[in-house]
Amino acid sequence: MNLKKISSIGLSLGMVIATIYDQAISQVLYDAQSSFGLFFYHYGQSLGLFSGVLALSILIHQKPLHFKTLGIRLLYQSLLIILGLGIGVQTHYFTQMDLGLCIFFSLFITWMLYYFISKLSQSTLDHLKPYALMGLFTLIVVLTVPSLLKLLWGRPRYRLVVLGQANFVAWFKPLGQGLIDDYKSFPSGHSAVSAAALWLVMIPSCLYHSKPFAIWIKGSVVLWVLMVMGSRIILGDHYLSDVLIGLAIPLACLWILKRRIKTII
Repeated sequence: MNLKKISSIGLSLGMVIATIYDQAISQVLYDAQSSFGLFFYHYGQSLGLFSGVLALSILIHQKPLHFKTLGIRLLYQSLLIILGLGIGVQTHYFTQMDLGLCIFFSLFITWMLYYFISKLSQSTLDHLKPYALMGLFTLIVVLTVPSLLKLLWGRPRYRLVVLGQANFVAWFKPLGQGLIDDYKSFPSGHSAVSAAALWLVMIPSCLYHSKPFAIWIKGSVVLWVLMVMGSRIILGDHYLSDVLIGLAIPLACLWILKRRIKTII
């Protein structure tokens, strides 16, 4: 049984459990003051966003540079700068740290990743290109689709239920009240954006030049995504069903793109 089937079965079983026990699971895990939950609320999406920086850096360093490819190269470079700035602004929004400091650190890390990618051989960059495209397209999807679904669903967050300000609503009953942040529970945006980094797991281990390093990278990415998902339930911002659908969106996108990998090289 391959990874795709295992993931599909796991998500399906998870949604069955969530449909029955969504509220009960949140009751057990809820802790609004959890340091673990707050940390991933602040920084949980950073891995997915910086994986987008990696993807763009790989695409920018493709050679040779021809006149026909100059436009797309400039587009990638513009997106890289915008993403670096966006990460800083988002960090400021979640952490309330100084905006200038957040932008400085995000651009510094962006430059470090860009510099690291520039040192890779052209052969390695050529092999990484299709995976970088998968990562970039998936990031674009997770930055748009979950937000649209939130507007359509309008599911109240669990913390509202705890405060007695809303009743529990099952995930399959859209209310259409998603204009208010407290009613943007389904699906989990943090889970979706963090899981966009799973394209790094799909890269063949040989391209990491070291099997132990590949295992460490892939294991760290998966663990980070799982911790982000758990943290969202702990804080009462999302239910199990919310984070599972948040995970399913980038996974579906990655599997679809992987099947068509030869057409996007």
